[in-house]
Amino acid sequence: MTEYRQVVEDEAYTKVLIIAATSAPGFAAELAETEAARAARPAVVSSFRDRFGFEQFVDEAGRLIEEIASEARSTSSSATSTP
Repeated sequence: MTEYRQVVEDEAYTKVLIIAATSAPGFAAELAETEAARAARPAVVSSFRDRFGFEQFVDEAGRLIEEIASEARSTSSSATSTP
């Protein structure tokens, strides 16, 4: 909840007082989300500038993830078949 109140000094409107009330966990989550979005922004902007390079990155990342997952499955199945 956010409230805005006028501050009057010497019969003149001089300032705005902003009152923000929020729960600490909700605020922390919102702040973390904002910081994550801010950190990711350069990569997103760059991807719009170089679409081909971004597509190559996504393809390579997918290939690497599949390779790691395949190795993990292989290691897992050999560990379970050992007496």
